[in-house]
Amino acid sequence: MKRVTVVVLMMILIPVSQSSASTSTFTVPAIPLWTDSGLSVLATDVVTFTNATASWSYAGGVPPFGPGGVFLAGGGSDEWITNQQHGQLIAFIGNPALNLNAGPPRVIPQNDPGLFVIGNTTIPVVETGRAGELWFGFNDDFATNAIGDNTGTASVTVTIPGGVTVPVPATLLLLSAGFLSLNLVRRRRT
Repeated sequence: MKRVTVVVLMMILIPVSQSSASTSTFTVPAIPLWTDSGLSVLATDVVTFTNATASWSYAGGVPPFGPGGVFLAGGGSDEWITNQQHGQLIAFIGNPALNLNAGPPRVIPQNDPGLFVIGNTTIPVVETGRAGELWFGFNDDFATNAIGDNTGTASVTVTIPGGVTVPVPATLLLLSAGFLSLNLVRRRRT
C-alpha cells in the first residue's frame, strides 16, 4: 500500500484600505469667468474646499473684495447663483463635455443644481453626491458676458479623500512561506 501525503495550503490575502487624500490649491482668475480644475469628481467623493482667498473686482472703481463677493442689490440677473453676492467664488460640478465659458446663451441655467458657493466661509465647504468635472467661477456676467472689467484672482484648496486597497506585508510573507512549503514537499517525494 502506497502512502499518500496531501498538503492543503490555504492562503488568504487580507486587503487593507489605506487612506490617502489628493490636495491641490487652485488659482482662479476673474477672466475667464470659469476655470476648469481638470479634476473629475465621483458622486461618492467627499470634496472639501478650504483656505479660499481673493482680491478681485467686477468693475473699475469698485474696490477689490474677497471670495465672498460684494453685495450688489439687483445684481442677481447677471449672476450665475442669484444671491446678490456679486463676484463671489463659486464652483460647478457637472458634465465634462460642457464649456461654461461659452455663450451667452449659457450652457447651463442660472442656479443650476451643479452650481454651489465656496465664498469666504471659515467653515470648510463640503460637497458630495455630484459627479463630473470641477470648475471654479466668478459670480458675474451670466447674462451680459461683459468680462473685460473683471480683475484679480482667487485661490482655494481642494481635498478629495481616496482609498487604495493594498495587501498586508505579512500576507505576502505567508504567501512566500506557502510556496516554500510546497517546494519542500515536492522535494521529499523525489
